[in-house]
Amino acid sequence: MSGVEEKEVIKGMLREPSAPEILKHRRRDAEFLGFLTRPGWRGELPYYRFKCTIHGYVENYPQGYDEALLCPHCD
Repeated sequence: MSGVEEKEVIKGMLREPSAPEILKHRRRDAEFLGFLTRPGWRGELPYYRFKCTIHGYVENYPQGYDEALLCPHCD
């Protein structure tokens, strides 16, 4: 799947957040895009756009107990 196709699939799985949710999920280091749900998931996760020092702007959800935003290309 190409990067463009993947972005279209992800857009289809994003739920628009309400105003209180936007405030709750606000971060200084990232832009809150909405909530992501993928096939097979039981719930949804907040989804963010943020800047990676190597790859520029990327999108991902918080990971781990500390909810770190990690670049999906740097793994």
